[in-house]
Amino acid sequence: MLTRTRNEADGRDPSSWRSVTHQGEAAGYSVFESEDRFWRERAAEGVLRIVGVLAILAGYVQWFLPAELLDGDPIMARMGLSALFMGVGFALYIFASRGFRMMLNVDLTRRRIGWARLNARNLSPVRRTYPMDRVEGFFVQRGGSGPQAMASLRLRLKGGFGPVVLLHGEAAEIEALHRQIVEDMHTALNCAPKRVQRRHRFAVQHARARPNRRRRRVRSADAAT
Repeated sequence: MLTRTRNEADGRDPSSWRSVTHQGEAAGYSVFESEDRFWRERAAEGVLRIVGVLAILAGYVQWFLPAELLDGDPIMARMGLSALFMGVGFALYIFASRGFRMMLNVDLTRRRIGWARLNARNLSPVRRTYPMDRVEGFFVQRGGSGPQAMASLRLRLKGGFGPVVLLHGEAAEIEALHRQIVEDMHTALNCAPKRVQRRHRFAVQHARARPNRRRRRVRSADAAT
């Protein structure tokens, strides 16, 4: 029987996370909700997308039906049915493609928090970006007791906006992620980016002292006398 170590049980080791996936990047890291948890959502998304496409096709096919099947003015009836079928079809397709799996991106270089919803094709039609200086804080909301209980990581923005739900996962893993984000964001906000430091160093090295015009005029007047 497989057992989890102490670091794995309390979520300290990101490589052992099961409910969320931690992926390092050049400018920071991204955290995804585990894809295995959403097999029902993937199936529902596929069904809704197929129904939406069929409804859109029905809006075209009904133009080839005999006019005797329609009451009243056939042109107006066909236009109404076409608008109805295509409107419902596009609405279902867009709703199904919005995504169900959340992704969090921490960009330490640009100092921003990114959030997105991924659909079954790993595309993210819904995206949000929050600068770190607008973030008031993060907090974890538990849904039960125990380290394996589900919890959510939430973001609160300055000015009373929020809270924004960022991720769902096991409580131990979400709490470990919460500690990591708070520490990394504190470091990013208190350390200037390297390119800013390079520009500042270049400006200091190549700065030229401006002559004191007032002092030069005073010396010129003393020489004349």
